[in-house]
Amino acid sequence: MAKDDSETAKTFYSKTILSFQVVAFFITTSLTADDINEALSKIKSWNPMVSPVYSMTDCDQGEIKALKEVFPSIKETFYCDFHVKQAWRRHIKSILADHTRGLFKFKFD
Repeated sequence: MAKDDSETAKTFYSKTILSFQVVAFFITTSLTADDINEALSKIKSWNPMVSPVYSMTDCDQGEIKALKEVFPSIKETFYCDFHVKQAWRRHIKSILADHTRGLFKFKFD
């Protein structure tokens, strides 16, 4: 789920001989699996023959669930390196903040 009420954009690409091309785009205020499923289902209805084999996401479990439900042809999901590293940095920073809280607060008389 989104942490706030801001809009989240999702872009879908297809690999061509020369590059990747945008094939779909949607904006949602919620990152629930149901909302993503609804958007993906609409995209699929425009071209029911599309059957991707791979997907890449930013570690969002709701998105992964929705992708697999709408496109059962997906055999493997990859995580975006940038987002994985970002998640690790946030997690480590949170752990360090919890463990160092109060360690550096000294009173000088």
